[in-house]
Amino acid sequence: CFQGLWSYFYQDCDNEEERRRFETTVAFLRSVPLFRRQLPSCELPKLARDLKVKSWRPGEKLVRQEEVGRAFYLIQSGRASVIVTDCEGKEHVRATLIAGDYFGGHTLVAERVNNCSVVADGPEMLVTLSMSRKVFDASGLKDKLFFPKRPALIVDRGPSRDPSWQTMSAIEKTPQEQAFLLAALKNNVNLRALHDVSNQVMQSIAA
Repeated sequence: CFQGLWSYFYQDCDNEEERRRFETTVAFLRSVPLFRRQLPSCELPKLARDLKVKSWRPGEKLVRQEEVGRAFYLIQSGRASVIVTDCEGKEHVRATLIAGDYFGGHTLVAERVNNCSVVADGPEMLVTLSMSRKVFDASGLKDKLFFPKRPALIVDRGPSRDPSWQTMSAIEKTPQEQAFLLAALKNNVNLRALHDVSNQVMQSIAA
């Protein structure tokens, strides 16, 4: 399956350099958990063809807060900052995105405004792979790919640049959500192998 599609998509590569870039992109997609866990290897060459590569200079904004999201972005290399502007116009860095992180998955299934801005961080160029909703609908991946929220969009990596962010409380879960998470934890094979993980501990995790 994979080898056949690989040869098919290679027909679009006019020279060795393009072929090398295509091969590198497929290998990168294979390393991203989002795709590795949800898509068979034979889907990756097609996905690589549909994703648009773009480079961003440090300081350039990929998306702006309060604007309608237009595409899904995957960081291939470099760093980007997730910035939220409060009601007083002050900017707060909420997260740092690195290779393998993504954002904008919601734009592929619904029209929503962005709740933050994403800015290329530098010092090196930021390289992204992106896909519009139109391309996503035509790709046939709508029923195969689910975009969970990335932890990087919740908690910053490394030293906090905004101490007030650390004091914000976690999002409260409904009793139904807690029960669902507790059931999932109890069914986790790896957790069951840890005999000292009590029901009380799992309840605290689910909460």
